[in-house]
Amino acid sequence: MAEDTGNWTNLTGVDYDGWDPDTDPPLSCYSVHNEYTTKAYLVPIYQIIGPILVNLCALSVIGNTVILCTVFFIRKKHLTPTLMFSLSLAGADAVAAMSMGLGFFVNNILLLNFDINIAYRDCIVLVVESFRLATMVCSALHFLMLAVNHWLGIIRPLHYASRMTRKLAWICIVVMWVSPLVGFFAVFSLMPGRGFRSTKCQDVEFAHRFPFRAAVSALFFIPVTLMSVVYVHVFIVLYFHRKRLLSLDVTGSNNDEKRRMQSNTKALVTTLIILLTYLIGWLPAVINYVLVCDGCIFPLTISLCIRLPTNIVTNLLIVLKFLVDPIIYTARIQEVRMVINYPLRKQID
Repeated sequence: MAEDTGNWTNLTGVDYDGWDPDTDPPLSCYSVHNEYTTKAYLVPIYQIIGPILVNLCALSVIGNTVILCTVFFIRKKHLTPTLMFSLSLAGADAVAAMSMGLGFFVNNILLLNFDINIAYRDCIVLVVESFRLATMVCSALHFLMLAVNHWLGIIRPLHYASRMTRKLAWICIVVMWVSPLVGFFAVFSLMPGRGFRSTKCQDVEFAHRFPFRAAVSALFFIPVTLMSVVYVHVFIVLYFHRKRLLSLDVTGSNNDEKRRMQSNTKALVTTLIILLTYLIGWLPAVINYVLVCDGCIFPLTISLCIRLPTNIVTNLLIVLKFLVDPIIYTARIQEVRMVINYPLRKQID
């Protein structure tokens, strides 16, 4: 979903189709008309934007990896399926940020900033794209699983512990990670003469066409739609459950039930906050992905004045989502906060 910079040759001192960088006025997004003048226009922009995006991705990888590693310091009795899914989701963000950062480095830093077109660049980019698309779907599956998990905990509280065990949670996590990765690598590997089976992975035209992009977008929108239905049902049940509790006398059993409901509600709110960042980060990119392509509403030849800022903003939103989530985990999840704050408490003591 990142800006495709293409395969260009050296810029310096060459007249490209009537344009001379030494004598002609600076290019604008309206005046570019071929791949060479497009690169000449992009170079000064990505000399600034490229390093910023790469550094933000690096910070995101560090932040989400720290959150993921707290799993090794949380007591087993506190490691609930909800927490396991949340920490696994942080891992998906770390991998996605790493793949995006690598894509920016190869496409923008090496190619545009230093004019280095490394061997098998397209194969590297295809691997990065496989991981990026897979982690997007993996995150959507995590949110769907969290929605089902909350539904079970609130709708069937007495059966929750026996149905949603740690073993089942681990199985779900493995499936949510492996299936998207295997699926996308299979798509890019099984078609004769295309993807990984083409010369230096250069034939990826099918990935720029509407059928492929519509299928990828469906893998985003279907889980989002399903989880929306689940959460609407959960909120309706919580609303009537809260009204019922308020109408009853305050007894010991009712107090226990209230505490359980408050705990479920807090976990639910935390998930919804992270879901909101997921939608803000990924939704514009997915919409742009399925609207701008060969056979889409907007062709790939759409004006660079529209395409460039759109690509920069959508990628920036995704990276900012990766940056914000570790802060949410630390602020909202007590077990994570205790692990993160432990070194600080030791220094104070």
